[in-house]
Amino acid sequence: MSNWHNYSLDQVGTIVSGSTPSTENPAFWNGNINWVTPNDLSKQKTRFIYDSDRKLSLSGFKSCSLTMAPALKSLIISSRAPVGYLAIPQINSATNQGCKTIIFKESHYAEFYYYVLLYNVNKIRQRAEGTTFAEISKKELEKISFTAPDLPTQKRIAKILSTVDGQIEKTDAIIAKYQVIKQGMLHDLFTRGIDLSTGMLRPTQEQAPELYKPSPLGLIPKDWNYKTLKNITLVNQGLQIPISSRYKDYKDNRYLYITIQLLNNPTDESYTYYIDNPPISVVCKTQDVLMVRTGNTGAVITNIAGCFHNNFFKIAYNSEYTNRDFLVQYLNLQHIQEKIMNYAGTTTIPDLKHGDFYKLPYLEPKPEEQKYISAKINQIDMLIASENKTLEKLQKLKQGLMSKLLNGDV
Repeated sequence: MSNWHNYSLDQVGTIVSGSTPSTENPAFWNGNINWVTPNDLSKQKTRFIYDSDRKLSLSGFKSCSLTMAPALKSLIISSRAPVGYLAIPQINSATNQGCKTIIFKESHYAEFYYYVLLYNVNKIRQRAEGTTFAEISKKELEKISFTAPDLPTQKRIAKILSTVDGQIEKTDAIIAKYQVIKQGMLHDLFTRGIDLSTGMLRPTQEQAPELYKPSPLGLIPKDWNYKTLKNITLVNQGLQIPISSRYKDYKDNRYLYITIQLLNNPTDESYTYYIDNPPISVVCKTQDVLMVRTGNTGAVITNIAGCFHNNFFKIAYNSEYTNRDFLVQYLNLQHIQEKIMNYAGTTTIPDLKHGDFYKLPYLEPKPEEQKYISAKINQIDMLIASENKTLEKLQKLKQGLMSKLLNGDV
């Protein structure tokens, strides 16, 4: 590490603050100069920023003595809540007062310092202060220190990390593409269904109106039944068990206690408890379907066994007529989730009552068609899950490389 040296941020570049031209002067706005805000930075999924929600005119830029963030030679950081979002401008850009721009000296490489600050983002956030909102001052930002090598080494390290980032960005794009495909599939499958004689989607309502009939949800395939969940399900609430009656160790006749905290923190053992001989009514198996009634209202939980908290419903149904995956996918449809939230209310903690759950509409194809529909959706879900695993591996690889490369260990 003989070519590595200690630096503070003000030693590697010049830090400047942004500003906002008068919003009452329309001549200052809707030009072609990017005007980057913390909100713009928080939406970035890559190390570069190409665009901004709002644009300045040249007169707007000049009106408040803004300093341009030069493309590829600077780094924009959100210094006001939310603090610590970063991006390298791909084109010359201005910023508002919620951002700071670091304009690097010729001997320092912007893309390298993007990774340095990303790796040290908690250090940046810890220096933020404020009562109304958190903010890190220019003075505090300048004090942030780290070690960095010479320029050629900076570029080599940045190239390695940016190669991994490129793979992450490609994987993100694939996931986004599959999500769009899935949304289109959901719309088609839950409005047109599948013709079992062909294994294909039914013709549209416009192409073959004779295949459809009216329902409270609009036209639906003639083979489908309109029902409510009261017609096909029976729900029961879980059990709230005091901490004094919970156990930390597993033994025979003890069941995992399923809580929202456990589901949100699956690797944190402090949320793992077991219940001794709970009533059979509050025990679920992996094939059962749970729904969160309050706390994360509307979330549908499957593939977990144990004793469930009273924040959950267990949804019983006749498997001869109702396919589990179809039911789960139906409950997760956006318009059904919106109805759930509407029924649950707009209080601080929405709470879905039994009667409101039963009022939810349900479209029932024949069991064989339900299987076809759920299988189609499961196929795209498997592709998304596979890409998410790839993404998780790449993110772990990136973190490991950052730890080694930015500390000069390799």
